[in-house]
Amino acid sequence: MIVCAAFLSAAVVWSAEAAPRELFNGKDLSGWYTFLKGRGKNSDPKGVFSVKDGVIRITGEEWGSLITDEEFADYRLTVEYRFTGKKFPSKEKAALDSGILFHSVGEDGGFAKIWMASHEYNLIQGASGDVWGVHPKNSGMSFTGEVAEERQGGKHFIWKEGGRREVFSGNLRLARGDIAPEWTDTPEAPLAWNEKPVGQWNTAVLECRGDVASCYFNGRLVNRVFDLKPARGRIQLQSEGCGIEFRRVTIESLLGDRPWVSLEEKLNTRRRHYAIDSQPGTPEGDAVRFYRDPYKKDWAQANYDESKAGVLGKDYTIEDPFTFADGRKVKNKADWQARRAEILKIFEEEVYGVMPPKPDAMLFDLVSEKLTEDRFAVERRYRQYFRADKTGPVIDWIVFVPKYAKKPCPVILHLNYKGNDNIARGFTNHYLLPVGDMIAHGYAFMSAQYTQITADPRDMAGFTHVYDGVYELWGYRDPKRTNLTGTLMAWAWGLSRGLDLATDIPEIDATRNVVVGSSRLGKAAFLAAAYDERFTACVPNQTGAIGVQLMKRDYGENLKTQELAFPHWYCSAVWKYRDDTRKMPFDMHLLAACIAPRALLLECYHKKWFDPVGEWLAAKAASPVWEFLTGKGLGADEWPEPYSEALVKPPFGYVRRTECHGLSPYDWKWALDFADQVFGK
Repeated sequence: MIVCAAFLSAAVVWSAEAAPRELFNGKDLSGWYTFLKGRGKNSDPKGVFSVKDGVIRITGEEWGSLITDEEFADYRLTVEYRFTGKKFPSKEKAALDSGILFHSVGEDGGFAKIWMASHEYNLIQGASGDVWGVHPKNSGMSFTGEVAEERQGGKHFIWKEGGRREVFSGNLRLARGDIAPEWTDTPEAPLAWNEKPVGQWNTAVLECRGDVASCYFNGRLVNRVFDLKPARGRIQLQSEGCGIEFRRVTIESLLGDRPWVSLEEKLNTRRRHYAIDSQPGTPEGDAVRFYRDPYKKDWAQANYDESKAGVLGKDYTIEDPFTFADGRKVKNKADWQARRAEILKIFEEEVYGVMPPKPDAMLFDLVSEKLTEDRFAVERRYRQYFRADKTGPVIDWIVFVPKYAKKPCPVILHLNYKGNDNIARGFTNHYLLPVGDMIAHGYAFMSAQYTQITADPRDMAGFTHVYDGVYELWGYRDPKRTNLTGTLMAWAWGLSRGLDLATDIPEIDATRNVVVGSSRLGKAAFLAAAYDERFTACVPNQTGAIGVQLMKRDYGENLKTQELAFPHWYCSAVWKYRDDTRKMPFDMHLLAACIAPRALLLECYHKKWFDPVGEWLAAKAASPVWEFLTGKGLGADEWPEPYSEALVKPPFGYVRRTECHGLSPYDWKWALDFADQVFGK
């Protein structure tokens, strides 16, 4: 019925525009045509499709669709709709149902003699945001979904971000990720938690970026599919046995003449990550990672030879925090502020890219509020917007505030890997987030999933990274610039926006805060505290290369492995030091010093891949800045033993341990002990 050649439809192709465009003019069906089963194109004697009072009315009496004259790609489609409650016999025993069919190709009525072959953003009572394949199997059309292990109704896949990937070809359904377990396609189908009752208006947003489609329903991401075939086509609004009305149908280019990431930059950031193994013959199996660039065909391996790393002051030197680039010396605190600004500028231009500006607007909605299961805290969900009209990227925060606090509490801010829902359920795998302990210590806790700010590639084996999420706010990324904002800086920016939100929560004293993160998100927390002086205390955990450790040692994880695996974390300027980090006119102790005189606790790790010696040397090199500004530094010359708490004290502390990578019970004990001292608790 449909073949791949159908993708080459002769439809008028949309010329991507910079400004949003109304596909419905509020007056008539200009730009659309109708198709009804058994009647064909533009034959509608019963008035299934009409416009009245600025609303598209679809009675649902006959099956078919309203179809755009044009094809579309790389767009954000926003529709506002409501069900009227009217049903016809074909739907008497089913839920209220309609849909947005997108990337529609081929002949009118090509699928089941009703609709063009397409993919569907389902608009259905209780499950709006399901994605269906509205095409026959083996047609050449398909999409890929990330799925949970459980099935909806024991049959249909459920979307789970980061889940196992499944290819959908044919008339198959991927249910929205938060679908109610008891949902069935019956008149008694329960409404989704964020769905408006029949007769009230809901908002469905479909974002199609290349071959990826994201479904938002009433402000919440509920589904996402990949590898869409085709990645362009017409849009259809279904007539499917139920009355439905549309009052807004708006399309906005996600490409246009000013894409925020160029094809050249996509190609430049494509890298391949092949294998992770362990070094034989060592007690804990120190990590040895091999990365291969598929274009250069070479291998990058970490150095584990101390003789090659050399001795600080003999084989390599590092810069004096108190000496300006022009040779002037810091003489007082005002001078230090100028030197700090100079250092931060160096790291923007040479390592992480520029720190983006604050957004033009910041708004937030309280999405939900409830007591935690143990009833000691209140769990809230907030959605944070960065445009006055609440379009574009958002960050969803989960916030826990103590129920029995007598005054506003200090807050711990954090970006998570596993998602806010997993935090709420207490499921974080080996990566511990003991919210109950934080509440008992008198702290509020707030977190957001880092991928919502901007994502890492989901498949490190050849996936082309796209700077998505909040990057949309910052305009075109000119690949000729060497200081473009890397994703680590974007995550740091996101943490600052979390602090903005905290200032508006009455139970939180946002002037007393601790930013915490581990691994790549430890780097992000470290960056956030360095650039945003509102952060009171910072606890970066096991940051690795281009985090805390001295890079000039070239020991463990290095610039070569970082470039091949995670080039999107940084700006391109840093790669000129790839083959010889000792040519860098800076090192990481300078960035640590930019947090002074505020509180910093470095939590380190014994694996050679993370170069614990280099972290300690960086800490000692930064300590004089705290001594200069506060009179107190590390207070130790000898490297403390693992689990020693001797240096867990403000304003500048250090602690290290063995065992697994990630945030452990020990790490949280030390972080909370440190914070208690900072805030005099």
